[in-house]
Order: sequence, then structure tokens, then C-alpha cells
Amino acid sequence: MSDAIARERGTITQEFSRQQHISARDNLRDRIAAIRSRKETVAPKIPAQDRSSLTIAEIKRAVCVHFFLPLDALGERSRRDEIGKPRQIAMFLARRHTSLSFPQIAYRLGDLDHTSVIHGVNAIEARRHEYPLREHIALIQRALGVAGELG
Repeated sequence: MSDAIARERGTITQEFSRQQHISARDNLRDRIAAIRSRKETVAPKIPAQDRSSLTIAEIKRAVCVHFFLPLDALGERSRRDEIGKPRQIAMFLARRHTSLSFPQIAYRLGDLDHTSVIHGVNAIEARRHEYPLREHIALIQRALGVAGELG
């Protein structure tokens, strides 16, 4: 009797595990389809006409002055907020106001990985309308002499 219960329990467990696997696979398939459709329908976040002739050095200088940081601070490997947030703002401004690629921005900001730049730009893009961040970006853009519209 106990062997039959054990076999039944094992069969139920296997079936439950199989159903979870199928559900997870379907969920992943749906998420991939949603991402693909978003990529096809959404225009680039930063239009090419918004790009000016600013240099990374000018952006770094303006960000460091604004946040009272030494000029080499943005190239540090630190994850501290007082360095990480200004670095992400510099990445965002570099992407918006230069024609440099993610790897080029990464190299010029301190030999970072280009995926760090992608993450930094996306992080600022997602929160650019929030109060303190919006003001920081507007003040830095004003110091750089570029349009302050965040779109």
C-alpha cells in the first residue's frame, strides 16, 4: 500500500514539475515576443538630431563640477551612489549629446564595459522626469549650453 502511495506521489510531483516548466517556457516565450514587438514599434529613445558636437571631456567636467567631484571620479570602479549616479548622468548626456557608440562612451568614461553604459543610460532614461534627477540634468545641460528638453 505504501509503495503505491509513494509511486502516486512521485507521479504527481513529476506532473507538477512538468506543468511548471511548461508555464515558465510559455511565459518566457510571451516576454520575448513582447520585447521584439516593442523594439519594432518604438522609435529610438534619443533621436540623432538631438546630438551636438559636445565632447566626453566637456560632459565629464560639467558633471564633476555640478556634483563637486574630482575630474577622475567618474572613471573609478566605485558603485557608491555619490559616484555612480553622476556617472550614469554623464553616460546619459554623452549618449544624448554626442554621436558616440556605447563602447566609445564606455572607453572614454574610464574603460568601462559597454553594457554598463547601456544600463546607465536606461536607468536615467527611466527616471529622468523625477524631481531631483530632472533638475540635475537640466542644470548640467544649461552649463554645457545645450537644450534642456528631456523629451
